[in-house]
Amino acid sequence: MKYYFNSFNILALSKKDTISQMVKNGVTEMIIYEAEKSKGENDLFWCRQYFGCGEKGNCGKLCKHYEPRNKKSGCCKHYGNLYEEGRPYILNVNGKIKKA
Repeated sequence: MKYYFNSFNILALSKKDTISQMVKNGVTEMIIYEAEKSKGENDLFWCRQYFGCGEKGNCGKLCKHYEPRNKKSGCCKHYGNLYEEGRPYILNVNGKIKKA
């Protein structure tokens, strides 16, 4: 599933959720940015349990919700990637996307 950044929310949302926000705010067309995984060295990750950033390497030591994906050790099942703004698009309230 693709995610997009918009001017209503700092989190990347699906197209469906973005359109819902547009309807709620009375907007018929807006510029959105495709969410792309952050590249390069990054000591942070997105925690899906707490909906916030965490520092890599601390899950098993500090978090009571730590649960390894493989049920033994390693990466937590709540670990997620960080995203940054990618290509801009124009989205209308009917769900049509075109290049900006």
